[in-house]
Amino acid sequence: MSKLWRSLRIKSSLVVVVTVVAGGCSGSQQQQPLSQSAAAKQARAATKHRIPPPLFSQAYAEALSNVDALEIEDVQKLEKRLTENPDDFAARLKLIAYAMRADRAGLEESRSSRTDLVLWLVENRPDSEILGSPYSIFQPVELRPEQLARAMRLWDSAAKARPSDARVMWNAANFYRSIDDRLHRASLEKAVALAPGNENYTRELGGLYASAILTNGQSMYGDRGIPDPDLARHAAEALDTTSNALLLEPAVRLLQNQYNRSLMIGKENAALGELARRYFLKAKALDPDIDAAWVFPKIDLKMVGALAPGARPPEDFQARFDAPAKAILSVPPDAFPQLPDTIISTLRSLGCTIPQPSASGPPRNVIRGDFFAQGQAGWAVLCSSGGFSSILVFRDNLDAHPEELARSEDKGYLQDVGNDTIQYSREITAVDRKFIMTHYRAYGGPEPPPIDHQGIDDAFLEKASVTHYWYEGKWLRLQGAD
Repeated sequence: MSKLWRSLRIKSSLVVVVTVVAGGCSGSQQQQPLSQSAAAKQARAATKHRIPPPLFSQAYAEALSNVDALEIEDVQKLEKRLTENPDDFAARLKLIAYAMRADRAGLEESRSSRTDLVLWLVENRPDSEILGSPYSIFQPVELRPEQLARAMRLWDSAAKARPSDARVMWNAANFYRSIDDRLHRASLEKAVALAPGNENYTRELGGLYASAILTNGQSMYGDRGIPDPDLARHAAEALDTTSNALLLEPAVRLLQNQYNRSLMIGKENAALGELARRYFLKAKALDPDIDAAWVFPKIDLKMVGALAPGARPPEDFQARFDAPAKAILSVPPDAFPQLPDTIISTLRSLGCTIPQPSASGPPRNVIRGDFFAQGQAGWAVLCSSGGFSSILVFRDNLDAHPEELARSEDKGYLQDVGNDTIQYSREITAVDRKFIMTHYRAYGGPEPPPIDHQGIDDAFLEKASVTHYWYEGKWLRLQGAD
């Protein structure tokens, strides 16, 4: 479940603060069907930007803030608010997100609470944007048989009561995506039929159709399904007959990417390539302004066969990292005048230099903190020698025998940062209990021990990190950024 919470955090952090689908906190506004001409205009506008319009409102983004920091007393206040006003959008979403937090998701009380919170919306606010979000997706094992039966009855009633509401159909599809493939597809098709210009809806349905073609109709949500040739034929017929370029685009992109992959592994699937091209030409005829580079990506000829067994990476790819590996900026211990003489002397004797993730700003990768016990101030230094770096942790100003941990090759921390620039990207920082608990609640990982001093966060910048924490005579690896 921690992986799902990680996905939820990523999605929520990308929310743009404009409501375009449901509108408002309660999701009470209805997405109206577009005429074919209006859909075509929207299609042209969308393809120029290649970013679908945002699904969620500012209220949604704000409600998800600080969920990692919620304590029991905060939850009790939210529950009281919701009891007094069941339509309190922010309180309900916060409680749902809290129930799915990595440190809570495995508890039966959390699963039961989330189910009740979501099903109230299905019964009373089936067009709520919450129901179209990852927070309302259930895996089959998360619902007891009676809960699943009730949920399906409620969705059936909502769809019958509001048959022309595209948002309700989208929300129903969201619920069924991991529960029932047939109902998921049927609900999604209704949403697209009602709102053909909504790129969020068409992207998912187009991708589903392409996946059905690629897998001969097997479930795209795991291994619970078996091949279904009828679904594959239905998907091909839908793409063959559609007049909606927005529906074709995601299908073309997926098919073309799979064709490119067949080239990379040295087993070209010519039939797949021809199918992708045929659908692309049809999409381009429907929308001349289509973003061809995004929809129909071409493979670099150097990558043909690159993933074949025994293949070696392209020479120029290897070479791009060889020179930067030799030119990693590293400074001597003397560049840190705050370091005590004993520690500087120890670093010199070990042949240490301190690698830098950036040439600008003050030197980094020397930090001070209480790394062994509260009130016992020491130092941590990222020491590089012979192309490898490790973290040296000194208990105090006079420690000449530091703890060594996390030894790794410097070259492994190189990354492309844009503008054809390869840069070293390892950095250590001192972190407190709040940092450690927030990341555990967000991403899961090993449960932290009682936290009464600082840890050392060891980061591959813009990628991930691990937090090293001294406890009962050994270094623990706790969850960092992800």
